[in-house]
Amino acid sequence: MFNRIIKELNQPFVIEGHTVNVGCSIGGDIWTGEQDIHEILKKADEALYSSKRGGKNRATFYNAHEYGDCL
Repeated sequence: MFNRIIKELNQPFVIEGHTVNVGCSIGGDIWTGEQDIHEILKKADEALYSSKRGGKNRATFYNAHEYGDCL
């Protein structure tokens, strides 16, 4: 699903006669309903910055082992 979103956003579009190209990085985490929503958003944000460090047009999910948050 995320690759499809990235692919669609990468399609050039025209605004007032100018062609515009957009890139997209996505970060996410899985919410089971038991965690605090602020903690989930923090983890998704960490995953987003991991995507940005890895290059453009990536989707990354929070990895507890990578961030030292092992359960």
